[in-house]
Amino acid sequence: SSEVPLAGKEGDSKNPNHEHLEKHLVMMQEEYQQEVNRAEALQRSVDLSLERVLVWVQTVHDSLNDLSSESLSQDVRALGAIRDSVVWLAKHPCKEWNEAPNRLERILDGYEDKVRINIS
Repeated sequence: SSEVPLAGKEGDSKNPNHEHLEKHLVMMQEEYQQEVNRAEALQRSVDLSLERVLVWVQTVHDSLNDLSSESLSQDVRALGAIRDSVVWLAKHPCKEWNEAPNRLERILDGYEDKVRINIS
């Protein structure tokens, strides 16, 4: 008969512990989802950057097909703008790319404008 109250006490101590573990699990799942969301946003930034660089390189390549002294000079300046964009990307860790909303897109737009101005 002394075992019954002891078992009852153990059951009582497991309930708060179980509730604590469930709360902790929910908190960990939320943190995990936030990390997944951050990783997905980072991947989208990297994808956007690579896509833009590929478009720029193709644009300059197409322009080089029509060589003349003036167009060659323009293409060299356009390649310099592309180089500058890659330097910027290399100097800033991915986590900094989106510190402000649309930061990366605005920065890439600026470099793209330089490329297009130089080849037009």
